[in-house]
Amino acid sequence: MASKTNRYPRTKFQLTPSMNVREIVLVGPAQSRFGERYGYGVDAKGKQHYLAWLHDTRQAALEAGEVKMAEQEKRLETAKVNVAKRRANLDKAKGAAA
Repeated sequence: MASKTNRYPRTKFQLTPSMNVREIVLVGPAQSRFGERYGYGVDAKGKQHYLAWLHDTRQAALEAGEVKMAEQEKRLETAKVNVAKRRANLDKAKGAAA
């Protein structure tokens, strides 16, 4: 008896780089060297999808988007602090040269 996770077709949700949620209907494992053994499925158009990047529900995809946005905001805040430090060093060097 096949497990529930191996039944096709199955609906998954993908979070795009622009933070939109797209519904993906997988029709089977990828028929290549990647296949489901390596975590790939294929949709009706023949496009392969990495299963680890797909979510079971729309809500799970939205929550993953919130986590990604929080990480991105943290990286941007760190970069902003680093730019401020560099600006201060540059201003300090200008004051010493004058």
